[in-house]
Amino acid sequence: RDRYHTITKGPFSITVKPAVGKKVKITNVYSNGEETTYKEKLGKDILYIKESIGHLKKKGFYLYKSLWYWVFQISIFVIFLFTLILHQHRERLKTDTAYAQKLQAPRAARRGIKLAESYLKAGDKSKFFDAVFDTLKKYFKNKLHLYSGEITYTSIESVLRGRSIEPDFMKKLKNVFEKCEMARYASSEISKDEMEDIFEDVRKIIDYLEKKRI
Repeated sequence: RDRYHTITKGPFSITVKPAVGKKVKITNVYSNGEETTYKEKLGKDILYIKESIGHLKKKGFYLYKSLWYWVFQISIFVIFLFTLILHQHRERLKTDTAYAQKLQAPRAARRGIKLAESYLKAGDKSKFFDAVFDTLKKYFKNKLHLYSGEITYTSIESVLRGRSIEPDFMKKLKNVFEKCEMARYASSEISKDEMEDIFEDVRKIIDYLEKKRI
């Protein structure tokens, strides 16, 4: 009475055998004697063994620090900017006649020069000077927005005055116009060498003005 006795027995051997022909139920027994049976949820109650480690990424890796991320972003911006500029360019061509003519000037001049060269090789003086004059007239009409009837050396010189044009250029331009007038309206003799010089001067005149971005 009023004493505690400790009784030690054992050990006892226990043999556990798996259940055969039925599912194993997991039962929780609470202190009040109630029992609760539930189904185990794989990956929730017990961490199962993964068959695949899944997608791995370097610790501390951030997408915005990737070179390819910025290459992609910049590429999208460049494409958008190019599309916007192209759209504005096409719209301006539709609405701005002077702008459209200025862009067409060098292309039309190249066609005229090619035609004049064919007449030069054929030795057809009359058609050669007609082609040279027509090329210059169309070029300056589109480039300087002049009317066809007012395209002369004097009118061109007045428009180009004050635009930092070299004196040698104006001298060359004046010579070409004078030679065209002489060949078209006078019976002066012009040699093949002179025609070749005039042809080269026409090419230099147009190249010079294109480089000057007049």
